[in-house]
Amino acid sequence: MKKRICFRADANAQVGFGHFIRTLALADMLKEDFDCVFYTADPTPYQIGELQKVCPYVPLSDSTKLEDFLASLTGSEIVVLDNYFYTEEYQKQIKDKGCKLVCIDDMHDRHYYSDVVINHAYGAKKEDYSIEPYTQLCLGLNYALLRKPFLEKLTKKNRDSLLVCYGGLDIHNLTCKTLRFLETEIRQYHVDVIVGDAFKYIEELKEISGRHSNIDIHRSVPASEMASLMQRAKVAFLPASSVLWEAIFSGCNVVYGYYVDNQMDICKNVGSNQKLGLTYIGDLKSISAYSLRERFKDAIDHCSLMSFEKPDTVSNFKALFGSDVTVREAKLDDAELYFEWANDPTVRQMAFHMEPIPWDSHIGWFKNKVASQSSHLLVCYENELPIGQVRFDISESGEAEIDISIAKEHRGKGLGKSMLKAAIEYEKCMNGIRTFVSEVKEDNISSNKMFTACGFSLTNNTNRINYYSLQV
Repeated sequence: MKKRICFRADANAQVGFGHFIRTLALADMLKEDFDCVFYTADPTPYQIGELQKVCPYVPLSDSTKLEDFLASLTGSEIVVLDNYFYTEEYQKQIKDKGCKLVCIDDMHDRHYYSDVVINHAYGAKKEDYSIEPYTQLCLGLNYALLRKPFLEKLTKKNRDSLLVCYGGLDIHNLTCKTLRFLETEIRQYHVDVIVGDAFKYIEELKEISGRHSNIDIHRSVPASEMASLMQRAKVAFLPASSVLWEAIFSGCNVVYGYYVDNQMDICKNVGSNQKLGLTYIGDLKSISAYSLRERFKDAIDHCSLMSFEKPDTVSNFKALFGSDVTVREAKLDDAELYFEWANDPTVRQMAFHMEPIPWDSHIGWFKNKVASQSSHLLVCYENELPIGQVRFDISESGEAEIDISIAKEHRGKGLGKSMLKAAIEYEKCMNGIRTFVSEVKEDNISSNKMFTACGFSLTNNTNRINYYSLQV
């Protein structure tokens, strides 16, 4: 039976359509592997049309949306939240139900009680977040929430057009402003303009396009059409929102800026890497005609963009939620926890070096391991309680040697197998490791059974030590 995921995001004049689009993109990625249902308040005809292509949906009343969604949860679901009104208290209410919780974020302006936080913005940093010890941060373009057409391999097209898209609502009428400021410069190009059904300045836009036969207006376009328009665009004029990442993966040169606060961090991080090949324009609400023309010239003359490997968000999500045991990367704050586990008498008895480990030796070793690129330390959780650790030491050939231990209070529950499988799936998806090996004492019966049950092959036995290997 597939695990159920309840997606929750709204779209309206206050929050725009970005939250809804990126959350629906995630649902579309996961619908083959999970039982997906989408909850949204007072959906527009455009939203309903897009939802019907992806998964079942439940409309909510805007006035009671928080209470009604919470009441619908049984506690067995994975919940995905995307909006700014989900307070810390609301997160805790969902967690208290027993649900796994994923929060999609781009502001890092609150404490998170969720199991996972996804921020797919380029340059998002772990140190910006206040989180629980069990919370896994999924940051950067490796977790890009792209609609399916943007995940497909790029087709070679002549880039002979311009694209203007400032969101479905564009409450500041940046669309018409851009076309008027660049009226002379854009005459030699075909111009595709994308707006939503709720765009309030459509008559002004029609008036501009009526004077220029090279301008086409597209309203509430599906993802496939958006991808096609981006792939033929030489330059796109966009805000620093989810549409920017779609453009990057489509190979566009982009003139971008911000008009709301949550876009400023994206601008800062993107602008710090010149290799991205984007042209920054600043505050879109106050940009001058002169500045816009200059930035347009820069973008036309700009070198081609970096190419990005398409994210495998489905595998990443399955790695995080494929079992009842979840994992996260170890931090320096976990030093005492690892010290306690390492010095457990049973662990020491089964180790190759059986002597107790002094704290000074441990803390030096632990700091080096956490900082090392060739070691990956994971803490395993069940129901938000730490139950043990898995360490991968990566050889020059790319093999991951496994060390695993279970906290004494959680032994005898059959959790070792779940821990090992969850850790291997995580390592495969997050770090690309495909070959796993381990050395186990012959008399360590439980560990030998665990590796065998997880599909490892016994490759050798020397001096009463079993050598295991697994290729995934």
